[in-house]
Amino acid sequence: MFACLFLTITCASSFAQELPQTVIDGKKEILYLDHWADPANWRPAECAVSVSDKKSPNGRPVVHMHVPVDHQGGELKYPIGWPRMDLLAQTPWERDWTSYDQLEFSVYTEMYRPSLPKTPIALLVYCPDKNRVWQRDLRELKLGEWVAFSFPITKMQYVDNVNVVKLSTSESNYRDKDKVDFHFSGFRLVRSTECRVSELKILTPVLYRDQTSLQVEMSVVGIPEKISRGVPFSLRDPKELLRLETLPVKRGQQVLNIDVSELKLVPGEYTLTAFEQEPERKLSIPFRVVNTPWEGK
Repeated sequence: MFACLFLTITCASSFAQELPQTVIDGKKEILYLDHWADPANWRPAECAVSVSDKKSPNGRPVVHMHVPVDHQGGELKYPIGWPRMDLLAQTPWERDWTSYDQLEFSVYTEMYRPSLPKTPIALLVYCPDKNRVWQRDLRELKLGEWVAFSFPITKMQYVDNVNVVKLSTSESNYRDKDKVDFHFSGFRLVRSTECRVSELKILTPVLYRDQTSLQVEMSVVGIPEKISRGVPFSLRDPKELLRLETLPVKRGQQVLNIDVSELKLVPGEYTLTAFEQEPERKLSIPFRVVNTPWEGK
């Protein structure tokens, strides 16, 4: 009897920890977090959470956050409060976002007045507590429209230890007795199925003739196994290819020091390109070599 009960509990626990199947959409791999649209998984304060009657553009489930603004009804010390709802990240795969490229979702907003405040609501990610928080105000929201958000995970700190996801608004941004409705859908983690360079910047776009290296700031996204193969870089002047070399990279933001000493670059215009032979992944950045510092001004 006890053995059977233990087995049942263990199996249920293992199932809860199991990574959901991802979806391949073109060159993207998507991990849908549809349980984030379940009202039972949110802890509301000064607001109400329910299943939404809205239809999401992508057909995913929708959760409804209703905010009845009350400038006298908040907490005793703070009558003008912060209506909010929190979600506790419980599984390993939703606590560590670092193997993905973007956090994405969509929001539909309703209010009887014709315009929203400058900051209608904010997204906060606690990693794991208030000492390490990533925050983004959702200022792009529009009344009566679905607005899609996509946040680069490489720009988020500490998201290898996500504990709480919070959606919070301040009643001070609204009039007393306003009623605001937010509908959230399509929560997902997304990554490229290929290694890609999403950002490329030469930190010193003007080089002096005697400099021996290029300092390149870049952001790399994609599946870790493919990132480990490195990124092919080509360096050209207006007439010819000077070098083609595959360099080791890692996920996320980084700075590469590319040695160009043996090329003995003369004054002129140059281009550094990642994935030159692949139009879908190709990304280029120009730079200039000058004789003296005064020429670069």
